[in-house]
Amino acid sequence: MNITYISSFNATDINSYSGTGYFIPKKLQESGEHVDFIGNLSQLNPFYQKLKSKYYKILGKNYLIERNPHVLKLWAEKIKKQINPKTQVLVGYSSQPFAKIDIKKPKIFWSDAVFANMVDYYPVYSNLCHESFRDGNLMEKEALQNTTLAVYSSEWAARAAVAHYNIPEEKIRVIPYGANIEVNHSLKDISAMAKSKPFGSCNLLFLGVEWYRKGGDIAVEAARYLNQQGLKTRLSIVGVDPGESVRNLDFVKTYGYISKSDKKGLELFNKIVAESHFLILPTRADCTPIVYSEFNAYGIPVITTNEGGIPTVVRNGINGYMFDKNSGPEEYAGHILNLFADTKKYHELSKSSFNEYKTRLNWESSIKKFREVLAEAI
Repeated sequence: MNITYISSFNATDINSYSGTGYFIPKKLQESGEHVDFIGNLSQLNPFYQKLKSKYYKILGKNYLIERNPHVLKLWAEKIKKQINPKTQVLVGYSSQPFAKIDIKKPKIFWSDAVFANMVDYYPVYSNLCHESFRDGNLMEKEALQNTTLAVYSSEWAARAAVAHYNIPEEKIRVIPYGANIEVNHSLKDISAMAKSKPFGSCNLLFLGVEWYRKGGDIAVEAARYLNQQGLKTRLSIVGVDPGESVRNLDFVKTYGYISKSDKKGLELFNKIVAESHFLILPTRADCTPIVYSEFNAYGIPVITTNEGGIPTVVRNGINGYMFDKNSGPEEYAGHILNLFADTKKYHELSKSSFNEYKTRLNWESSIKKFREVLAEAI
């Protein structure tokens, strides 16, 4: 089929939006679909809108340019001018491009959240000015009304679309995102990797660009507690600078940002992952963390929270463990201690984590389901 993929960014850049916006059209192309691109819509955002955002910032409020009706009308005009006449279906990375569009073709977006459940959830959506709160909800509802089907990466987001915007359930689909990596591991490889890891010490890995939101402080305290309990533990931190006080801890190793598009960066990343026993992310707010699927691809279980869209990705005892958002570091550490006391259980958890990646948390599986939705819409 002929698809036009629409995004506010450059969807041919693998570094866009954690790679998800790149992999969706790439995998559609690999599956045999023809994909045209209309991207970089955010470049249309008027300069005065940026000044307006700065003005609200002075007032201590957040202003969302890409929820403004005038801005989204500019986006819609560009889409209408550039769309290929042969296009059979429009696919959006998010809902915004469809808020003001009047093209009479099937329209579908694949997103990880709705506006309503992001308000006061992520920092950028917190302390919103009244204008952005009003327009954000209005534009989200218009986009949902204008689309043929709305696809979400989690049940959490899908429920919010129905509850907050009165969208019929039959218009909603749930398909988790795949892992933004390419691996050729077999179950035998994963089993060998798990058994080769020493259990006299524990290697934890924290990966994220937002230290507090991702629960970096809790991860540090969990690692500290494990050391206090006699299990020598190292916490590797990738993607963020946690600050001097954390960098100087003798059980912490920081790496900063590692580019997986660079050969040396990818080799270093793979080495850090291969040496890790767990990915630990006691996140306070998350939509659908792709990193969980990526680590499952290496047979690495996830230690995280039962929050946001995470339960669609993580299944307790299968590819990791989720804890209540209010759980303390001792609870995370205690569970890790129990698994270290039963290496057989850890090895089985590693294999089932990989199986979750192979069966449902990869792009081939997700794109197959998404193509079925596209065919349904057409």
